[in-house]
Amino acid sequence: MEQQVETTLVLQNKEEENNKRREVFHEKKLAEYEKDIRNGEAELQHRGYSNSITHDSVVQQWRELQQLQRQVSSLQSQLESYSLPPDMGAVRLEVERCRLHLSAIVSDMAVQQGHGF
Repeated sequence: MEQQVETTLVLQNKEEENNKRREVFHEKKLAEYEKDIRNGEAELQHRGYSNSITHDSVVQQWRELQQLQRQVSSLQSQLESYSLPPDMGAVRLEVERCRLHLSAIVSDMAVQQGHGF
């Protein structure tokens, strides 16, 4: 029985030593990882990283871009519905063409009213 107790104590001591070695190992690893994190953060900062460059912010900017593209598309459609050309000389010509067309319509109406239509 006494030998069994001694064996148990020896095993417990070995287990405690192993636990202490593991604890020291983990503490060293923790310090190493913390140092790596600090170095990584310093490198990111040196290269111009900011918190605005995160996945969430990029996704948000993408959504905003899509919204703006939809607005531009809608406005482009509206712009295309207007028949005026982009330069002023062409605009003046188009306005004059429309005036002549309107004048012809008015003349036709006057002729039709004169004939009793």
